[in-house]
Amino acid sequence: VSAIEEYKQVSERYEFLLHQKDDLLRARDMLLDIIKQMDDVMKEKPRDPNEGIFARGGLFNTILYGAIITLAVLLSYFSSAWMSGAFTYSEISNYLSNSDNLHLAQTMAFTTLAFAELFHMLGVSNLKRSFINVFKNKNLMMLIAFISGIVLQILVIQVGPVSAIFNTRPLDGIHWLVAGLLSVIPLIAH
Repeated sequence: VSAIEEYKQVSERYEFLLHQKDDLLRARDMLLDIIKQMDDVMKEKPRDPNEGIFARGGLFNTILYGAIITLAVLLSYFSSAWMSGAFTYSEISNYLSNSDNLHLAQTMAFTTLAFAELFHMLGVSNLKRSFINVFKNKNLMMLIAFISGIVLQILVIQVGPVSAIFNTRPLDGIHWLVAGLLSVIPLIAH
């Protein structure tokens, strides 16, 4: 009887140690992946601790990409009027005086801003390499954040009770396409 109990104890301990070994191997593989992802960062000279956040072109990049995103949002805002044939100041002003048209323009601008920021996040994740490397290097949290942002924006725009809270208007296919294309501008600029 004691041999059977001893075998059971040793077997349980063995199974426990096997799981521990598997956990350690997975952790090692994850660490090796993280080290690979940080390879570019590790090659860079460390930043001087007295250096400001706008050093090394930070101020220029902030202003540049802020201007690019602003331009995309403004183009999106006015595109609903342009798609309706309003091109002059008075035509656009008249078009936007209608509350439904104004909500459409605001929703397009809001959507473009949200998506542009998501695409900008991809672009600035590594200024020296293509944004494709963000997902190629298995940056799972970045992928989750990106997809979550897109899903949440779609919910805010398209789902009735949620859009009522945010005072947005559902977009149709052409408006989604325009907002989506304008949102990609910051990513292309990277």
